[in-house]
Amino acid sequence: MRQYQVRETVKVRALKNMVLEVLGVPFGGPFGGRDSYREYFDEQTNLHLDLFPTPPIVYYHGNGADGWPDDAPQYIGKTIGTEEREDGVWFQVLLDEASALARELWEKAKEGLLRASSGSASHLVRIDEETGHIEEWPVVELSLLDISMGQAPANPYAVALPVLKSIYQQAGLSLPEGLETKPEAAEARGKDVPGRGGAGASPTNNQPKQSKGVKAMVLEMTEMDLQAKLQEAEERGRKAVEAEQAAKAKREQEIEDARAEAVKAREAEWAEEKKALEEAATKGRRLPDNPDELPDLLRYAETARYDNLDDGALALTIGVLSAAKAVGRSKGGASNAALKALAIRSVEARGEEQRRRNSPVLQAMKAVDMPLKANELNQTTLADYGDEWVGEAYSNDLWRRIVEEGSIAGKIPAVTVPHGVEAINIPLEGAPPTFYKVAQADDLEDGPLSRPAVTVPASRRGTGKRQLTMGKIGARTVYAGELEEQSFVPWAEELRASIVQEGQEVIDHIVIDGDTAAGATTNINDIGGTPAGTEAFLIADGFRKVALMGGAGANARDAGESFDASDFLETVKLMGLGGRNAGNKDKVEFVLDMWTHWASLGLPEVKTRDVFVSPTIEAGTLTSIWGYRVNATGNMHRVNQDANYGLKANAAGKIDMDTVANNTRGALLAVRYDQWRLGYWRRMTIEVTRYPSSDANEIVALAMLGLTHRDAEAAAISFNVKV
Repeated sequence: MRQYQVRETVKVRALKNMVLEVLGVPFGGPFGGRDSYREYFDEQTNLHLDLFPTPPIVYYHGNGADGWPDDAPQYIGKTIGTEEREDGVWFQVLLDEASALARELWEKAKEGLLRASSGSASHLVRIDEETGHIEEWPVVELSLLDISMGQAPANPYAVALPVLKSIYQQAGLSLPEGLETKPEAAEARGKDVPGRGGAGASPTNNQPKQSKGVKAMVLEMTEMDLQAKLQEAEERGRKAVEAEQAAKAKREQEIEDARAEAVKAREAEWAEEKKALEEAATKGRRLPDNPDELPDLLRYAETARYDNLDDGALALTIGVLSAAKAVGRSKGGASNAALKALAIRSVEARGEEQRRRNSPVLQAMKAVDMPLKANELNQTTLADYGDEWVGEAYSNDLWRRIVEEGSIAGKIPAVTVPHGVEAINIPLEGAPPTFYKVAQADDLEDGPLSRPAVTVPASRRGTGKRQLTMGKIGARTVYAGELEEQSFVPWAEELRASIVQEGQEVIDHIVIDGDTAAGATTNINDIGGTPAGTEAFLIADGFRKVALMGGAGANARDAGESFDASDFLETVKLMGLGGRNAGNKDKVEFVLDMWTHWASLGLPEVKTRDVFVSPTIEAGTLTSIWGYRVNATGNMHRVNQDANYGLKANAAGKIDMDTVANNTRGALLAVRYDQWRLGYWRRMTIEVTRYPSSDANEIVALAMLGLTHRDAEAAAISFNVKV
């Protein structure tokens, strides 16, 4: 499904009926006559409006305002007419006045903030790969987008505007003062449109000469004239909807009749099959000759050996064996029975959560034209299909277990980064609008379409962005022995546990200790020397770095070689002016190194609270203090593995790897997770290397990872804590 955006904005006066005209299928595009996908519509594109005359009006292609799929699509109006013009196909849209969202979008349209996007069914779309010409695009839905929410599609020619502007444009007139398009949005469109002989210029750049009589006539139009046009359009739309409903009812009845016939035919087939089986049994045959008639227990017998592995472990087994075979480390690789077992499980997933997890696998299977029914899979040799679908299966499972289950990193909102992209920009909300004391309007502006005088001062809303840069991480384990299926399957769960444990520890270490500074005596993990350049903490700036170094150190405090319960409160007070960023206690947590955690259990205030209804100590662990959750982790100060001073920092909250004896202090972090973003590629890769001298195989899982934060107030730290 494609999305499009526009740059034009327009101010109009709201009418009684909320009618929009939407350029849902613009011809050409601003990028050399194409959109950002290097594709374009023109008059030759078949939209099948005869088959889909009244596509429904949907908000943001069924997504919520944040871009993630909503529980149910929000239908906000209906199409009441279409018309092909010089610049594309326009749809006349009647918004649902009973819908609060539709009323909000109507106001957005008057502010020039509404955009349009036509949607089609992907299996019906046809595009010329060489020219980019869109040949088949059945318009099955039309979406309205709000650019003030960052909803940005690809073609700047699509437009959604109140019908009043369209009436003036068709009359060949410029809009009166107060309704003109904003100057900064009137950008020139591309002039060379493939297949149209260069007729791609914006209509606003090719205005016909206007007749004085026509101008006078249009300027004298009354609101009654406009209402009459709107009523006529609404009546046409009503009749079209009624016809569509009648046709839909007829189609549904035909489908129901066909279903009944199919059930009847299938019942007859079952009766014949049963009769044939009974006849075969009387002749002394124990099983039918036809494999399709075998009971499921026998039909799937070859996959039974994998029943002790869950989907993720089985996918990892296949991935490792396939990688080993590709580099000549395995003779057989993964068997066809193993591939069948995984494929059948993927298509027979039960439960909403499991189906959601399997969605990328099913999409990858579909991309290589694999069958998507269990019976068809069992009768097919899968060795001829690509193994990308297997990679999706073990990649999803490994990432979920490494990041989402029981880790600090799993608390950070995740962002999926497109393949092949090293960095992405994440938009940030800036300064909010300013509220003023305003007077009541008691006068009208001059002009034929006057409005009440403006009394509310305008304020500009600021925006910003943060860049999320990717880095590569890997988890490694060693397997001694031959990499063949019969010996590897019993060890598959051990392999996954090994990769998951190492992956969890390293990723938590990155988000807590990460520091990208590579110079001498500048990195908080090696303040006395220079990092080698291969350390995992160099991937991103983590919690400690932002707290210690961000905002000119305003989010860090020296505990003065002491430790008491007030240090927790003093830390959260550093998160914004007056600690306002820590006001929501559900979004902020403390992260302690292990030494600080042990010391916290000895605080007098903590000792007396375990008798309360909501104790702070549960099973010997400090779980909360002052209403904030507490997490203790062995992955803070992780680089310091010295036997006597390990997992500690120096008096400045940094780690001295040259003089380890300087590391005698602990630290406590306060983190607001929702102001961080963890980016990753879904795809993990499995690589296998053989060590003949030790009869061992090295198995490495690699992935791409990135971390960024909103601002320095996303974390705060108290260092030089006595432990």
